[in-house]
Amino acid sequence: MVIMTVGKNKMGKIILDTKTSGLGGDDEIIEICVINLAGNILLNTLIKPTIPIPKSASKIHGIYDKDVENSPLWSEVYHDFLNIIKNEHIYIYNCNFDIKIINKTSEKYKLKPITDVLNIFDTEDKCDSQFEYLNFYCVMLEYADIWGDYHGYYKNNQWQSLSNAAEQQNIDISDLTTHRALADCEITRKLLLKILNDECIEDPQNETIRKEKSAKYRAKVNKLKNKLLPQKSNNRKYKDYGMSERPEGFKTYSQLNLSDLNYFKYAGTCCNSKGELGHIFKPK
Repeated sequence: MVIMTVGKNKMGKIILDTKTSGLGGDDEIIEICVINLAGNILLNTLIKPTIPIPKSASKIHGIYDKDVENSPLWSEVYHDFLNIIKNEHIYIYNCNFDIKIINKTSEKYKLKPITDVLNIFDTEDKCDSQFEYLNFYCVMLEYADIWGDYHGYYKNNQWQSLSNAAEQQNIDISDLTTHRALADCEITRKLLLKILNDECIEDPQNETIRKEKSAKYRAKVNKLKNKLLPQKSNNRKYKDYGMSERPEGFKTYSQLNLSDLNYFKYAGTCCNSKGELGHIFKPK
């Protein structure tokens, strides 16, 4: 077991990841890692499960029964883990899955589930002090809303795999072995830093969609506001408004929005800095 205590995490944010024996109801943790926002390792260890690791799972994360045969049980790691995460903001990619598997594994050893309620520990627990709070944040859901790949059927932004998110945000993971807890913590950390610093880009298709919607919107506005223009444009019974003489509250044709159509009426012509004539509207 590798546990590195680097002092109080001044940033107040830690990243957690687990690897499991599978996705079934009887599966449990076989690896867990916790790092802080600076990338320091707080906990990184394999866990010996109570059940064999299926080959199908080993092919994904590369962890086999022989790798964990001398590793600690979850009951031997549990209290160290609690002391590391207590009173911290805990960021996880696919938070619900990791919390669920931690609680399922704890249940096998008759250990209390981790939760976000106050003071979950009794005095006989081995923690240095009781929890004040546990705050879990799902980086996957946060990122899904930033990337914005909207799914029309499910009516939400589609979840992205961690490796896809890294590729989309140009995060270099060439030196990391994905699907291991430490590597996935590090990828999540790099992604989280981009999120916190507002450096993430969104799906480029979103801009195309917005432009298409904007073009349709402008076409609708133009069609409606053209009805406000005099039918006989040659009959110039309105005053010309030059740039300097334009009254306050008047709007040019390009400034008139869909929401303005019921509150403005045609006032006359105006000219821009190039001397080109256009239309101007005044409040009703």
